[in-house]
Amino acid sequence: MKTVSSPYLKMIYEGCSNLGKFHESLEPTLREILRDNGRNLQNPTHRYPRRCAAELLNATVKVTGETAVGIKVGMTHRPKTLLDIGYAFTLCDNLKDVMALNQRFQPLIQQIGTTQLDVEDHSAWLRWTPLYQDRDFYAEFTEMIFTGYAAIGRWLLWDQDAPILSMHFRHSAPDNTDMQKSLFCENLIYDSDIDGIEFVSRAVKVPMPNRDPKLLSILTERLEKKLDQLHAPISIAKETMICVQTLLPEGRPSISKVAKIMGMSERTLRRRLKDEGQTYNSVLENARKDACEAYMRSETFRQTDIALALGYSDQTAFSRAFKGWHKNTPTEYRRRLAQNASLT
Repeated sequence: MKTVSSPYLKMIYEGCSNLGKFHESLEPTLREILRDNGRNLQNPTHRYPRRCAAELLNATVKVTGETAVGIKVGMTHRPKTLLDIGYAFTLCDNLKDVMALNQRFQPLIQQIGTTQLDVEDHSAWLRWTPLYQDRDFYAEFTEMIFTGYAAIGRWLLWDQDAPILSMHFRHSAPDNTDMQKSLFCENLIYDSDIDGIEFVSRAVKVPMPNRDPKLLSILTERLEKKLDQLHAPISIAKETMICVQTLLPEGRPSISKVAKIMGMSERTLRRRLKDEGQTYNSVLENARKDACEAYMRSETFRQTDIALALGYSDQTAFSRAFKGWHKNTPTEYRRRLAQNASLT
């Protein structure tokens, strides 16, 4: 079965919910589509049937009477909504590398379609190849996809005026296309043979302001492992670790909060971890240590930033934990990394 990740669907759900905040009947309708009442939206390891993405958008149109729902939801897209993949986007050299990364790891986000970047002399094409036949059922979703690409591309480059030459959609035109023209360009083509956006080719080679090849390499390794394990059974310890790492920037996550996200009681989570020879504290420390490895290899992150990202209340607590892991301080560890790098 083709699926979408819960973080991705959560982003769509929240966008739809915000559009319908004055329509009491929308929230129950959206939750019914999810079939689990939205219980697993908080669990980063859960996946939903792919149709749910389009159904949420279409239900919002029907209940609220809003137009261009896909456009409005897509405008809220930012790299952070895509978790590790989105973070990796910000570290790439340019948009060409971003789209190559996206094409490789797209199944981790959604299995509804694939994108491909083709660069010509004066223009570049970002084409969407759907894994479905019903183009009108997925019309709002397709418009959301391209709005998201436009929003993220402009955000990554810090360029709000990156010129778009033409926008093609396979589905039929809506009654009003003012918002589409405002976001994309005047040259809108509906009932086209393709879904694709054409823009000036120079944009794909513009250097990214936050590129970091060292950290990107580490994240890419982690993403490759996730891709290999996409449909493999996952242990309770691994699922707990992924949930913990998602919550760490908000502070040290309690076991009760993690258990609730995973859909079980605290007692059950403790028991199932024990069955695998683990405790919650050991999983928490492993999650922090694993995330720390990536942060420490990037010069972008100060030690205070890393401490906060790992859920520590202050740098002293982080330094004490780090010394327990590596037998030296974060400063000494980074100095040794720099020395090793200079020898290669």
